[in-house]
Amino acid sequence: MGVRPILFNTEMVKAILDGRKTCTRRLVKFLSGKNPQWTGYVKDGLMLYNGKNEPCVRKAPCNVGDILYVRETWSEWTDGYIYKAWEGPFPQPGESAVMKWHPSIHMPKEAARIWLKVTDIRVERLHAISEDEARSEGSNFEDGKNVGFEEKMKRTAIESFIEIWNSTIKASDIDRYGWDANPYVWVIEFARCEKPKKMWVERVDLYDENFFSQCQTCQHCYQKNDDDYVYCRKRKGKCQYKPYNERQISNE
Repeated sequence: MGVRPILFNTEMVKAILDGRKTCTRRLVKFLSGKNPQWTGYVKDGLMLYNGKNEPCVRKAPCNVGDILYVRETWSEWTDGYIYKAWEGPFPQPGESAVMKWHPSIHMPKEAARIWLKVTDIRVERLHAISEDEARSEGSNFEDGKNVGFEEKMKRTAIESFIEIWNSTIKASDIDRYGWDANPYVWVIEFARCEKPKKMWVERVDLYDENFFSQCQTCQHCYQKNDDDYVYCRKRKGKCQYKPYNERQISNE
């Protein structure tokens, strides 16, 4: 089981908190030199292959069973953290009209309040989304129709999802990754869960340049809270490159 961050904007965080969002779609990242418009074939739902039976995309961003902690727009307060995605009838304690919000990408792990467990992941074309799946993406709907204040009962959940999707794509990339381009996406389904009791709290500070070529796990080795060794998620066991007591450990 891995513990990984995932970014959501404020509206999508609210949808998760409301229980309206249980799925997210993320762009598939192709390997260098590969054409994102390649019409290859998907094997086992998790990898896209070209005509030479070679993988042409990077591996999945997470696996079934992984825990995701949500990074969202946030700020500090005297008693901890506050979040822009707040749906209470009154402002949350510490919030003010001049609040300086920090972008989600800068949110530290210790500030995470929403934890998700990956229940399924697959790769498919964006247009493969169904009406029910669009609803699980957090589109504002009721009986297949939107119920937004200004657009009540005017659009389907898919039409609402199209607007949501295109709003996340930079204008310069809309031709390649917008809805009309029908790109390949990772479909990640999840469920709310509690913060895991055991977490990888420290990252190995590698001081040996040969580690990168010999071990190839510089993104995978962590020290466990209650065990005196470095655990390698890639090998699913104790890291074999250097003993724990020969490493320099620094906070993540």
